[in-house]
Amino acid sequence: MNKNYNYFIGKSSSLIHKLCIGEGTAKQRLRECEPQIYVMLRASIPDELIPLKEKIHKNLHKKISVGEMTSFRHTLTSMRNSTASKIIDDIYTLYLKVMQYQEYND
Repeated sequence: MNKNYNYFIGKSSSLIHKLCIGEGTAKQRLRECEPQIYVMLRASIPDELIPLKEKIHKNLHKKISVGEMTSFRHTLTSMRNSTASKIIDDIYTLYLKVMQYQEYND
């Protein structure tokens, strides 16, 4: 029985839209989308794509929480904008791969 990944696809497409059209730098757009990123990272995806999802999570949580600042926000404070752009690209790549998986396994 094939799993349905429509929840991931729906949440990710909304997130990617915000990451693409949002104002500011890539870092600022990631910061603005923090809640949506958490939802996307908790959604079910095919097992073979879990390493990419874990890479995204790891890259967004390199530093530990400080005071009221989450590890996500603390990591973004010292992140280069080019690195933030690569993370956005990884999010988009994961989305595309889940979409392709869903299409070919239906």
